[in-house]
Amino acid sequence: IIGFGLQLTMGIYDVVWPLFMIDLGADVAFIGLTFMLLGLPSMILAPIFGRLVDKWGSIPFVIAGSLVMVGAGIAYAMATEPIMPAVAATVESAFAAMLGTALFAMVASGSPQGRTALAQGIYGSVGTTAIIVSTMLSGALYEMGKTLPFWFFAATVAVTFVLGMIVYSGFFGRWRRGPEPVAAQA
Repeated sequence: IIGFGLQLTMGIYDVVWPLFMIDLGADVAFIGLTFMLLGLPSMILAPIFGRLVDKWGSIPFVIAGSLVMVGAGIAYAMATEPIMPAVAATVESAFAAMLGTALFAMVASGSPQGRTALAQGIYGSVGTTAIIVSTMLSGALYEMGKTLPFWFFAATVAVTFVLGMIVYSGFFGRWRRGPEPVAAQA
């Protein structure tokens, strides 16, 4: 559920990010820089967060990553200058690496023996579905108001986070733990 919310952001970037940045006064080179800022921190930090998730478990990273993602959506919606979303994109990318890594670990650890690849495939398909949905919605939302896709982003990540935590907690009668921390080997 939380992964759906995370991937929903991708379609927004694909469709409306350049238009949004131009409306804020950015030139094409700066827009290219912001796309780099959306990827580079994640590329560098994902392995580091993977190690931390292995050590401490997924839940703290899912919580922190989700909350920062919601904050990033709000920051984008409130931006008045191109530098504001550029800074938010850098922070979001770092925390998306944290959240994505933690979610992949939860999928892997929660999968039945011999079904990890199937679970990862389903998780990937759900993410792709989220991207497709958001590409269809974000253009229409942008036409209604330039900040609407980003409010939608923040609200969707918040709602999917809450729903995911409810499911994780066993509220519906099904207890499923994330990965336990792995003891350091001597």
